[in-house]
Amino acid sequence: MITVAAVVEGDGEVRALPALVRRLAGEHGVYGVAVPPPFRLVAAVREYESVLLAVEGMDAAEAEARRDAKGELRRLLGSYRETVHQARLSAVLDLDRARECRWFRKFEKELLAILRG
Repeated sequence: MITVAAVVEGDGEVRALPALVRRLAGEHGVYGVAVPPPFRLVAAVREYESVLLAVEGMDAAEAEARRDAKGELRRLLGSYRETVHQARLSAVLDLDRARECRWFRKFEKELLAILRG
């Protein structure tokens, strides 16, 4: 069993990150991954929502540079609450589109390095 401990910024990421980690691990053939609830700390450089904007069709570079990605996502979807929507959107995230975001590729690369030891 591999345990992945994480630090996230917001309440939505507390629920979304474990789903995303398990999904990425499974896609790469790594199973038996435990993801305890992440520790919250306001330290993010990029908003998690930036990857959701890229998946919704915004240019990845523009999405990553965008400030108030939550607000933009709210405008695009009509309604968006991170604690309600992040985990659900992460579970069905188009991973190929998400990989267009530089920070997401780095996240996946680092996660896989941890999972593979």
